[in-house]
Amino acid sequence: MNTQLLQRLICWAFVALSSALLAGCASTPDRPVTSVSVKDMVVQDAVVARDIDSYGGILAPMGVADSLPNEGKVYFFVTTNWSDTAMKGGPQDVKWEWYTGEKVVSTFTTTLNFANSPDICVGYRPARLLGVGQHRARLYIKDRASGEYVLVAEKTFAITDIRK
Repeated sequence: MNTQLLQRLICWAFVALSSALLAGCASTPDRPVTSVSVKDMVVQDAVVARDIDSYGGILAPMGVADSLPNEGKVYFFVTTNWSDTAMKGGPQDVKWEWYTGEKVVSTFTTTLNFANSPDICVGYRPARLLGVGQHRARLYIKDRASGEYVLVAEKTFAITDIRK
């Protein structure tokens, strides 16, 4: 191996090692990172909308209404916040329930990573699958202590026939 190639390899190894060490230092928090409990969360807003937009990575409801057409999707936006804004929301198990009248017609569970306070959680269903009539969307977040899902937001709305 020639000397110039060996010097370059050593230089690249030094750069890689330095970068890794600096990245490790930069990501070390001043205090342990903990996530909030559902009991610490407060619902700031809950709306249904017919569309969604993203402004600089922040989700925003478009066409907010209590009565939506039976085409496209119905989005359920829930904005939560918590008092200790230095804390991350962290991973939270969430569940959406969609009702037609009093009957649950759809349930979806997943884990979402809540970032900073406030944070937005969005679920959706195709309007045509819900059908014309009175509906309700609910959002639950699991309480880690009890293992039970806690109802945090609920919104009633109607879907109307656009042909009328």
